[in-house]
Amino acid sequence: MVKTLNVQKERRICDTLEPVIQSHRLVVNAALIQKDFDSTQAYSFEHHQRYQLFFQMTHITRDRGALAKDDRRQPVMDTFGGNTHAG
Repeated sequence: MVKTLNVQKERRICDTLEPVIQSHRLVVNAALIQKDFDSTQAYSFEHHQRYQLFFQMTHITRDRGALAKDDRRQPVMDTFGGNTHAG
């Protein structure tokens, strides 16, 4: 777990979520997946995926700027002790 704000955002996200996902400790209610999908349908077809949590979680890499949006993964990071964001 990373405890500093000086680490690149994408690296912080991966360092926090990767061990949880790789060890199969992330359990998600199916209703959350549907709600996540439904909540983005008002956006244009070209943009709605980038606002979905599961799109963000499956498309992040350690490369700077890997995601156009990463706002929905923050509560997940907070749950697993990755509360290192600046704002």
